[in-house]
Amino acid sequence: MNNQRRKDLKKVIADLEQWKDDASELVSRIEDIKSEIEAIKDEEEEAYDNLPEVFQEGERGEKMQSAMESMESAVDSVDEVVGDLEGLAGDSVDDIIEYLREAIDA
Repeated sequence: MNNQRRKDLKKVIADLEQWKDDASELVSRIEDIKSEIEAIKDEEEEAYDNLPEVFQEGERGEKMQSAMESMESAVDSVDEVVGDLEGLAGDSVDDIIEYLREAIDA
C-alpha cells in the first residue's frame, strides 16, 4: 500500500473515531431528554395522586393517566434509540477501525 492510501485510511479512521465521539454525545443528550420526560411524568403522577378520587375516576383523571402512559411510551422509545446508537457506535465501529489499522500496517 502506498503512503497516499495509508494517509487516506488514517483519515477514514479519524472520521470514524469522531463519529463515535459525536454518537456518544448524542446518546448523552438523549439521556438528558429522557430524564426531563421522566421528571415531567413524575410531576403529573404526583398531581394525579393528589387529586380527590372523584376526579381521578373522571375525565380529568383519565386524561392524566393517558398522558402518563404516553410519556412512559416515549421513555421506552428513547431507551430503544439509545440502545441502537450505542450498538452502532460500539463494537462494530471498533472492528472497522481495527481492520483499517491492520490494512495500514500490512
